[in-house]
Amino acid sequence: MTYYHQLGIEHPTWDHAYLEAYDGAQWVNLYENESTVDESGWHEDVYDLSAIADNNPFFQIRFGLGPTSTSGQYCGWNIDDIELMGYVSGSGSTASMEYTPTAMADSLVEGDTTVHDIKIKNVGEADLRVRFIPSVSWITCSSDLLVIPPGDSLDLPVTINATGMLPGDHDGTIDYTANDPANASGSIAVTLHIYAPSISTTPGTITEYVDSTGVSTRELIINNTGLGKLSYGIACETDSGKVGEPFAKQVVEEPLGYRITDPDKNGVEEPYYPEVTKGSGGPDGFGYTWIDSDELGGPTYNWIDISAVGTALTLDDDAYSDPLALGFNFPFYQYQYTEVYLSSNGILTFGGGNSTTANTAIPTTPPPNNMIAMWWDDLDPSDGGNIYYYHDVTGGRFIITFDGVPNYQYPNGTGSLTFQAILYSNGLITLQYGVMNPGADAAGLAGATIGIEDSLGTDGLQVVYNAPYMQDNLAIDFRGATPSWLNVSPTGGTVDPMSIDTVMVQFDALDLPDGQYTGRLRINSNDPMQPVLIVPVTMILGQAPPIPSGDANGDGYINIADVVFLIDYIFNGGPAPVPMEVGDVDCDGAVNIADVTYLVAYIFAGGPPPCVHYPSPQRLQESASPNR
Repeated sequence: MTYYHQLGIEHPTWDHAYLEAYDGAQWVNLYENESTVDESGWHEDVYDLSAIADNNPFFQIRFGLGPTSTSGQYCGWNIDDIELMGYVSGSGSTASMEYTPTAMADSLVEGDTTVHDIKIKNVGEADLRVRFIPSVSWITCSSDLLVIPPGDSLDLPVTINATGMLPGDHDGTIDYTANDPANASGSIAVTLHIYAPSISTTPGTITEYVDSTGVSTRELIINNTGLGKLSYGIACETDSGKVGEPFAKQVVEEPLGYRITDPDKNGVEEPYYPEVTKGSGGPDGFGYTWIDSDELGGPTYNWIDISAVGTALTLDDDAYSDPLALGFNFPFYQYQYTEVYLSSNGILTFGGGNSTTANTAIPTTPPPNNMIAMWWDDLDPSDGGNIYYYHDVTGGRFIITFDGVPNYQYPNGTGSLTFQAILYSNGLITLQYGVMNPGADAAGLAGATIGIEDSLGTDGLQVVYNAPYMQDNLAIDFRGATPSWLNVSPTGGTVDPMSIDTVMVQFDALDLPDGQYTGRLRINSNDPMQPVLIVPVTMILGQAPPIPSGDANGDGYINIADVVFLIDYIFNGGPAPVPMEVGDVDCDGAVNIADVTYLVAYIFAGGPPPCVHYPSPQRLQESASPNR
């Protein structure tokens, strides 16, 4: 190697310049400055690199600077006219590589693995040195340098792993470099097809009649009729309360006046309100209520320290986190969520993050919506304090803690605010406040928002907005007035190709008034044609289910056997249909020869189908007359 340089570099105590070459395993130092160098003209250097470069398909060189200081300025490297020359030595024999296959293709089910072999043969007269490196993570093989003598061969196992891969076609390569002059580098193309699943459910809709016990269970079959493995997860979504039922609305107070908020940032005018003296409130439109630890029946303040077990989270001013996995389905208004976003300004949001600085009243339709306002104010965790989050598996809860985080104030923050949110898997929300020191903040502790709000910003429950209320060692519970009556077990799983899975749909309507309730099961899956499948669910509480007639003998079919059964009952005193409604095929209130005629016409002459009974308190009674 020959090159020209003009180098300016300070003593290695402060500055460092170097030239290195790669021998296939590590970088080898060729030059580094041992003193100050300040060249005023071009200088030539020559290196014999044969010990490093010979038979090394990964040979490289690099010039580098650093670390450096700011104590003085020098010109650094100036490089020109680099020449690299190789020379044939010895007999002049060379290696020559042949390999098969020249391309690979496979089709797999997600989660499966397969192994292919690349047969490599050296048909040359010198040792073949070759290295193979996959370009994608789902292809693995040895990347060691392979040395194959003349006339010899070997098999290189290549593993294709389809774990976690989406259905469809995937492309990759296995790249190689070799000392074969005619084939020094190249690629083997690899194509992988992941079979797609196909999801459906039986039934496609669910209507469940729940009696006075308020508890019922139904089976939902998850069908996979595709050739790929199905992965699915189910979220239960319930609509607000009984259909058509009105809800109470919150009373909105008039402000005492207006003031400038956060003059360091935006100078927006905001209202402020009289002191909040009540310790409970609600319901909102969905039925949520709140109560604090000063009220009879309220929560007990019990700070949960997660600093030793939780994960520390770093947030800049006016920033929000990546989604944080809750570890369970958390019901919040109409939907359920498995992850939450945290804003540095003291709010939790579902479905997306938000870093809004100025707090508002609740509910308000402009974003942020779909949120829990723990202590919504202009905070700045980059100026101090800590943030932690923790999934308490044993307690079935997710905890987020702000520990000593200051209010924003230019140029440095002020105060120290310590508070936390605890989200329980049953939907309970508990907020706790430790030492709440606002420092020199202009509004003190009377400039924040606490409350919850739905995804549209049209329904919510406000505890306080820009008013005196907060004190140390306080706890607040947000409780759903309408229990989450719809659940499933399990909440997700995998289904092999052409197989099924059974999910138990659970209805728990205890303490709910009679009526009709609606919701849905939202099934997310890796089916590319139907990634989201909705199963509508209706629960009818306090009303018996309708009874279809026609299957008089109760064998699950409507056929001539039911005609014979009815004739035996009517004319020979045989066993009665159970319940009696199944024998009243024409729904005239009696079981008699007219029902036999009706059923014969349906089975043999294409007549109308048997009717459906909608039960009333008066049930059909058996008659002693043979013409009943």
